[in-house]
Amino acid sequence: MASSTKVKSNRYVGVYYYPLEDKDKTYLITYKDERGKKVWLTMGKHSAGVRENTCSITRTEIVHKIKHGEVPNIIRNKRIKKECITFDMIAQNYLSYKEKKNYERFVQRHKIKVQ
Repeated sequence: MASSTKVKSNRYVGVYYYPLEDKDKTYLITYKDERGKKVWLTMGKHSAGVRENTCSITRTEIVHKIKHGEVPNIIRNKRIKKECITFDMIAQNYLSYKEKKNYERFVQRHKIKVQ
């Protein structure tokens, strides 16, 4: 009866679990980070004392801290935060480069026409 798919908790929002072959469960929580990207965080096994209730409380604390601009301790301990280069950052750099290049071409052409 082991399943490799996530099962959503009926009671709590954002809490999932994997049923294991030894009739144990591995609990996961999900939330969206400050960039709006969905994050899956493994909390632990049922046999190790992790329950749906504690997962829900932890998820609520994480979401609350993210909304107020803080970095939760759980994320600091479990995940290494690094600066992520987004497509928007690349596009802004490219557009500023092209504007500068076009301006230089314009000035260069203008000088040639004047002389």
